[in-house]
Formats: sequence, structure tokens, C-alpha cells
Amino acid sequence: MENRSMVFLDLYRQLEETLEQRFRESGRKYGSVVMDFMNDDEGASFREDLNVCREVRNLLSHHAAIHGQSVVEPSEALIGVLREVIEYVRRPQPAMDFATPRDKLMIAYLDQSALRVMREMQKRGFSHVPVFQHGEFMGVFSVSTVFSYVIDEVGHGMDKRTTIGDFGELLKLDNHETERFEFVSKKASYWDVRDRFERKRGQHTKRLVAIFVTENGQFGERLLGMITPWDVIGQEQPGQAAPFVNETE
Repeated sequence: MENRSMVFLDLYRQLEETLEQRFRESGRKYGSVVMDFMNDDEGASFREDLNVCREVRNLLSHHAAIHGQSVVEPSEALIGVLREVIEYVRRPQPAMDFATPRDKLMIAYLDQSALRVMREMQKRGFSHVPVFQHGEFMGVFSVSTVFSYVIDEVGHGMDKRTTIGDFGELLKLDNHETERFEFVSKKASYWDVRDRFERKRGQHTKRLVAIFVTENGQFGERLLGMITPWDVIGQEQPGQAAPFVNETE
């Protein structure tokens, strides 16, 4: 029979190596990648068991035996925990599990009253709303869109007759002055989108504010969902955005 201590230490090493790859882009907060994972929202469900694993691992690594006798021997249950976590990390949750699906997104249309949409955004706490034209996703209406519209050199004003369509080119994804948007396929993982949000801007001068999920991660495909930094880094629960009912004012 294999020595359980050796099996345990080997699995713990595999877990560390796997997590090293996961946290390479996003950066480390603790001296141990296992601690990083334990204190991350995604690893919360494993926190207590992994803490026990850490303590056992430290004992085996630094005080494996006293007077020739092992001070601790990992149980099969503890070894099972490591196998489960390794499997989970190697096959993370799909990003769509953390996205607000299309049928729960607040959506704006070109003929809608801009003020009405803005009131609804304020009420629901949304800063970015996908805009659709003829049933297809074509841009985003946001706080920055309004700001750009108001300070435009033409001197645009807003009143109750102003529609979303009046914002014209400012709605297009590439025309947001300080913000940018990206696309991922429906096969993307939690870690794929998290790394994108946590990655330093580098060559980008604009802040990544939302990631849209489509079949193959391409603009022009049917929008399946939207992910914000709060969905994968913050405290909100995934996919909990309330639906928006489009009514005629």
C-alpha cells in the first residue's frame, strides 16, 4: 500500500503548481498560492478543508517524525479533498455561470427615452446597458456616454424627447473615451475573465468595464451574457441582475 503521507504531499505539490498557473496573471496576495485560493471567492467552499490540509502539510514538511514515529498521517478523506480541489481548479466553472444572462440584462433600444433609461439605470444600480438595434447588439449606453454627449463641441442638450438613438456614434464600443469592452466565447472559464479584469492595463489606456459572452467570442454574434468586474471579483452573486421591462413611456 502506498504511503499516505507521500501521496498527500505529492497531491499538495500538484495543487500548488496548478494554482501557480492560475494566479500568474492576476498576482499574489499571500505567500502561499493555496492561501490565495482559499481566500478567493471561488475557493471559499474549500476553505476549511484546505486549511486543515495546509496544517497537515506543514507538519509533514517540518516535523514529519518524532523519535522515529510519524507525528501525523493524512486520512483518505483528506487525500480525497486534495483530489477534489485539484480537479476543480483544473476544470474551473464556465464564465457564463458568473454572467448575467441575456434574458436578465437591462437592455436599451434606439427609440427609447434616454431619461427613462437613465432613471432605470440609477434605480437598479447599473452603469452600462447593452443597446440593441433590429434585435442585434450594437453598442453600450453608459454614464460616460452621457458625459461625452453633453460636453461634445456641438453643445448637445438633453430633454425628455432625447432618445438613445440620439447618442449615435457614441454608443459604439470603440467610441467610449475611457472604457473598453471585450468578448469571450461561451467556453471561457471563470479564470479567463478574471485574469482579463485583473491584468494591468499595459498597452491599454482604457479601463475594461465589461466582457460580453457570445458563441465564439466575436462581436456580431448573438449576445449570451454580460460580465462585470463585480461578478468575478466583487461581492455580488453571479447572474443576479434584475430583468428590465421595456415599456412605452
